[in-house]
Amino acid sequence: MELVSDEYIDSSLTVFKECLIDERTYLIDMGESAIVIDPGDDDIFLDRLKKYKKIFVFLTHEHYDHICGVNEVRKSCECVLVHSSKICAEEVKKSSNCRLYPLLFINERETYTRVKKSIKLPYICTVDVVFPEDSNFRILDHEIKAWDSPGHSPGGMTYLFDNRIMFTGDNLLGNGYELKSVKANEKDLKRTIDIYARMDRNLIVCPGHGKINSLGYYIDKVKGYYKWS
Repeated sequence: MELVSDEYIDSSLTVFKECLIDERTYLIDMGESAIVIDPGDDDIFLDRLKKYKKIFVFLTHEHYDHICGVNEVRKSCECVLVHSSKICAEEVKKSSNCRLYPLLFINERETYTRVKKSIKLPYICTVDVVFPEDSNFRILDHEIKAWDSPGHSPGGMTYLFDNRIMFTGDNLLGNGYELKSVKANEKDLKRTIDIYARMDRNLIVCPGHGKINSLGYYIDKVKGYYKWS
């Protein structure tokens, strides 16, 4: 895992990039506390957490590459609260949830080999706070909106921080991989994208993989790829 230094958008936000398939972990510093979105399990990221007294974890969906650091984060801090959608919370505690993950790369031999060597299966974790379909709440100085966003996976959830920065998981990649996952659903994804498309195009999107960019940029990429009108 490495720090991403060319995507600075806020002094409190640190982006970690896992080199395997470019999955992203986001950390928002709040002094003695931190917010983590989709924790990885790399030592560089986990070492950063040692200074915090409380950590709030948010999962965008249930796939292995976005939950694989949950158990390690719990070891790094005595007070950790993991948040997700209801479906995600149900899936991550099943030993079968991540079983098929390596098969996503079966046609990419080099990546498939790396995945098989690096992941730890079976993998399960637990969620402490399950959100309803739509939630509005505050954590210290941050206003957060969360809503169910199925498409890439049934348990997808989007988080909007301070009406400025969106964490969308793998629903906005713009390269067709939105639907190349177990239980992906094109109708659900289109509904989720339609909701995004009614929002401010200048919002900042922090995707599950790839570079930070505007919501408008990602909406155009995804709709162009799938030819949605």
